[in-house]
Amino acid sequence: KYGVKMDDAILAEEKHQPIYKELVDNYSPQYIAGGATQNSIRVAQWIMTANGKPGQSAYMGCVGKDEFGQQLEECAAADGVKVHYMKDESTPTGTC
Repeated sequence: KYGVKMDDAILAEEKHQPIYKELVDNYSPQYIAGGATQNSIRVAQWIMTANGKPGQSAYMGCVGKDEFGQQLEECAAADGVKVHYMKDESTPTGTC
């Protein structure tokens, strides 16, 4: 349907964008705040929370002013990470 073959790894192009809505509409995805650095901050916060120090980490970055940016912010906050995102109205939040 989107020109993707079984077991392919691709970089999403404009033609692949509708797949994200299809996945949300037809399945129950679990959203996790991601990106290498943000994942490291989340793990560090998990360790600090386990040692009685919740809410001690922060992350700064940029997201699109869109649904995925809002979801990313909510997920990071739920993990105890204080996020400060610049919100770009012209560029969508990265997804994978």
